Amino acid sequence: MAGPEQSSADQLAFWNGPGGHIWVSRQEHTDITLAPVSEALLALAAPRAGERVLDVGCGCGASTLEFARAVGPAGQVTALDISAPMLAEGRARAEAAGIANVDWQQVDAATAALDGFDLLVSNCLTRDQTRPAPRTTRGAHERHRDYRINACFLPIQDTIRCRDTRRSRC
Repeated sequence: MAGPEQSSADQLAFWNGPGGHIWVSRQEHTDITLAPVSEALLALAAPRAGERVLDVGCGCGASTLEFARAVGPAGQVTALDISAPMLAEGRARAEAAGIANVDWQQVDAATAALDGFDLLVSNCLTRDQTRPAPRTTRGAHERHRDYRINACFLPIQDTIRCRDTRRSRC
């Protein structure tokens, strides 16, 4: 079995090679397929104008763009993904839609910093099961105990609202 370093290298190569390009080529179909999940995630997370949202494993940005619209120009969405082709597609989609409040970052979710956000979301994050889980949901809950997080654990998407649990819709 490959160690974590080899696994990370393999994931980076896959998502920046054939895997990422296949997802980009199938983006329209994927958006249609995942639309109910994205809608449920947006409703559950209930982002507010001016909030700072972290979208972990943003892919081609379908849910990222919805969160960016929801938080408006006073808000900010940081979109993380390991795949440069998928991030490029997300950037292009944001530009075509006139959305400028997204910071697209190529980062491995397993090692990403998750501090400084009002809301952490993940819609259909895929990963190699031999690697540590990204620090969303339970991991973020442990890291942010002092923020009194109210977390919702769902099988496909994860949502964590930080700082003020009175704002949570979970």
